[in-house]
Amino acid sequence: MTRTDRSERRSALKSVLASAVVILAASEVSAAPPASADTSTSSSIYGLLFEQATMWRERNRPDLAAQSLRKILESQPDNTEALFQLGSIELQSQRFDQVRATIQRLRQIDPGDARAAELERAMAIGQTDEVALAEARRLAAAGAYDRAIAAYRRALEIGEKTLGPDHPNTATAINNLAGLYYAKGDLAAAEPLYRRALGIWEKALGLEHPQVATGSNNLAGLLEAKGDLAAAEPLYK
Repeated sequence: MTRTDRSERRSALKSVLASAVVILAASEVSAAPPASADTSTSSSIYGLLFEQATMWRERNRPDLAAQSLRKILESQPDNTEALFQLGSIELQSQRFDQVRATIQRLRQIDPGDARAAELERAMAIGQTDEVALAEARRLAAAGAYDRAIAAYRRALEIGEKTLGPDHPNTATAINNLAGLYYAKGDLAAAEPLYRRALGIWEKALGLEHPQVATGSNNLAGLLEAKGDLAAAEPLYK
């Protein structure tokens, strides 16, 4: 599918969803149509909102994906799939209190819903990630670089499992690990990590994002330290 095709598809989806939300709102204040027609219309609307949520997550806009899922839950508060997807987004954003509330709600609706246990396991890993990161920062601040590197590697492994290898927060952990290698003077180990972090940020956030400028400057500083001024100069922002 070409970029133009994707753009046209997104525009069409937004237009249909805008109309769908109006229809959904109107159905709440008007006389109810026959049950079969109402069910068919609602299913179509919710399907479109789920599709929109998926689109926004693929574009790394969890905030907008969450908006679509909340629209579903406004009319269907017991929609377990919308709850699970929203809980997954809250987990990625490390909003653990909201994840706990979602788990509790899922179990109220269906005590046997396996997705509640799945969120609970993922949250436990995510909280472990926070503990590992805090320990890594403490060791780095104390100058214990080897131990800090090991702690950052553990945190990165957890982050890749919970957030995915291409998430911007994963890139932050990679960048911090690169910084430790740089501080040790191990430029050979730091360079591929800086490049990986920069690549993730560019893809996820866009070339004009401040985080991309940070990653670009970090890589430029490393290349300059190696004596490769020709490669470093165009990267400085």
